[in-house]
Amino acid sequence: MGTTTFSGPLISNNGIFNQGDTSVPTISTSLIVNPTDHGGKISKITATTGTIQVPEIMTGTGSNVGVTYTFFLAQNVSNLSIQVNGGTDHMIGSIVASNNRILGAVHVWEPDADDFGFNMNGTTKGGIRGTQFSLTAIDDAEYLLHNAVLLGNGTLIDPFFSS
Repeated sequence: MGTTTFSGPLISNNGIFNQGDTSVPTISTSLIVNPTDHGGKISKITATTGTIQVPEIMTGTGSNVGVTYTFFLAQNVSNLSIQVNGGTDHMIGSIVASNNRILGAVHVWEPDADDFGFNMNGTTKGGIRGTQFSLTAIDDAEYLLHNAVLLGNGTLIDPFFSS
């Protein structure tokens, strides 16, 4: 089926869902995700290194405000960065990080105003298999980081970066 565009709300009395082989796309290398292939879906990350970036937020014609990108790690990573377009966009929200080896070792971090991404290293900055997070374009130049649970071990440290 091709793309269908509605100008008003879409209402279903019996639910709407994704189904099929492309409903959980796999990301195996550095990539700028896009609304068509990744928006509104849960993307499985198998890349252990590199950078995954959400697209620059556009408003007006071709707006991508409201698009949510959800990700989970299918395996441990060693050096993986998640970022927004650092030239124009930034993140708000928070990350909950948990040491999977120590009961109750939980930290919460929020990005500083100039942060545009976070790194995972498989240990102190999270990135253990099962880590999950979502980014939603909520306004011109602003992504909301939510449902973010980074699994790590060791002494957990702030994963956000600005440069």
